[in-house]
Amino acid sequence: MDRVRLTQVFNLAFRRGANERAAAGVTPSSDLRPPTAPSPPADCGSGIEQQAWADGYGTGYQVGASDAQLASVDEPGAHGMVSGYGEQFLEMFDFSRDYQTVTQGPKKALQPAPVGRHSSAFAVEVIRPAWLSFGR
Repeated sequence: MDRVRLTQVFNLAFRRGANERAAAGVTPSSDLRPPTAPSPPADCGSGIEQQAWADGYGTGYQVGASDAQLASVDEPGAHGMVSGYGEQFLEMFDFSRDYQTVTQGPKKALQPAPVGRHSSAFAVEVIRPAWLSFGR
């Protein structure tokens, strides 16, 4: 499993979901029920890449900032806008584990990722989670 590639696929779909939601005139919200993800690009051949595409689209549709929203400010993260997620962030929230399950079958026991003073998560261009700023 190429985590860098899965992160790229996730974020490509995330951007598309955010832009399609904005084009429909819908406000970002974690309560949104995203529509079925469109077909992934032709180069997303494996099952795990297709799953990353569907997850990225749905997440972007719910909480992502559109390209127009991102372009409207100098520092999108300072405004609570989410433009995508980094590999470490996706791992912290078990997206990687979900993709391993697709390819390897379920694990006998799923253990939470250890959190220590050296672990961290990075959301691209985000200072605080976007859902904290919605509704203000």
